[in-house]
Amino acid sequence: MNLRDLPSAALAPLGVSAAHPDVFFGAPFDADPEALGASAEAAHANPSRTAPSFAGFVAALGRAGLPGLAARMDRET
Repeated sequence: MNLRDLPSAALAPLGVSAAHPDVFFGAPFDADPEALGASAEAAHANPSRTAPSFAGFVAALGRAGLPGLAARMDRET
């Protein structure tokens, strides 16, 4: 999430750019909400790291710095 460590001038010669994780995950969600939603459901089902509910899991994503993705997922569920 620290984009300052990935300056555009250093990345441009490599043909890549840095994006905040919220933007990075938001674009594929917009393109295929069912696929990213299924991935989120699978992550939530991981017995070693589960939230009390899927809604709690989505809220945790928002608190972890992915508020845009969490909002998109809230709208879909």
